[in-house]
Amino acid sequence: MTHRQGRLVDGFAAGAKRAVEAGADGVEVHGANGYLIWQFITPKTNLRTDDFGGSPENNVRFAKLVGEKVRAAIGPDKLMILRLSQDGVDDFMGAWPGGVTYAEAVGKALADSAYDALHWASFNYLDNRCTEDPTPMPTVLRRASGKPVITNGGIAEGEQAEAALT
Repeated sequence: MTHRQGRLVDGFAAGAKRAVEAGADGVEVHGANGYLIWQFITPKTNLRTDDFGGSPENNVRFAKLVGEKVRAAIGPDKLMILRLSQDGVDDFMGAWPGGVTYAEAVGKALADSAYDALHWASFNYLDNRCTEDPTPMPTVLRRASGKPVITNGGIAEGEQAEAALT
C-alpha cells in the first residue's frame, strides 16, 4: 500500500471512530455509487495492474483494508457494513462486467473481511443487469460471502418485503 492509500484508509478509520464516539452503534462504509471504494471495486473504473486491480479479489483489496482499519478503530462490538452497487454517480444503469460471476467473486473475496454485513444498493434489487443469469445480486453476494445482506430498491409494499426476505 502506498503512503497515499494508507492516509486514505486511516481517514476512513478516523471518521468511523468519531461516529462511534458520538454515539453511533456502528458504521456503514460507502463502497457504492461512484465513491472512492466503488472506483476500486468496479472494473470499469479500476484499470490498475498492481495488487489493487486486475481481478475481483484485487479490486476488493482496498475495501478490505478499509474494513480492517475501521474495525480496529471502532472495536469488535460495533456493527460495520460495506455498501456496494453497480451504479456510479452519473451511471444509473451500471453493470459489472461478468455480472453474477463478478459479484460471486466479490462476495467470496469479502467472506473473510472485517465487515459484519453487506448492503446492496440499487433501484431494484431484483434487476441484476446480467442477461446470462437472473439471480439477484443480494442473493449472489449472500451466498458467496456467507454474510447477511441488506438490500433496497423495488421494495414498497409488504409483499415485496416478504419476497425479498425469502
